[in-house]
Amino acid sequence: MAFPKLSYLTKEFIRVPVRAERGGASYDPTVNTVEFALTRKPGDETGITPEDNYNDPTSWVTGSWDTKGSQYLAKVDVGGADSGASLTVPERGKYQVWIRVSANPETPVLYTGDVEFF
Repeated sequence: MAFPKLSYLTKEFIRVPVRAERGGASYDPTVNTVEFALTRKPGDETGITPEDNYNDPTSWVTGSWDTKGSQYLAKVDVGGADSGASLTVPERGKYQVWIRVSANPETPVLYTGDVEFF
């Protein structure tokens, strides 16, 4: 998923579409806890290579849910340093967006795409 480039000073939601199935049937995932994490994108002035490696997310922030018709969207508020946002952007650069959904008995941790803060 491609997220737009965002100003480092922004305070807004990042939304990720979520499709959930149990036993082959779709279900409403909004009853589950959703969390988000940002990690620096490998190769983005961090010395981490190759580009297809992922960083392990370590700091998670609780998100919330929106619906758009029959689509479920996990969302988290992001913002620049000292913005008071839920998910603080430590500095300008490219980041990987991660989502974790606590859906007993599974808790998938998924890389959802990249976002750049300028």
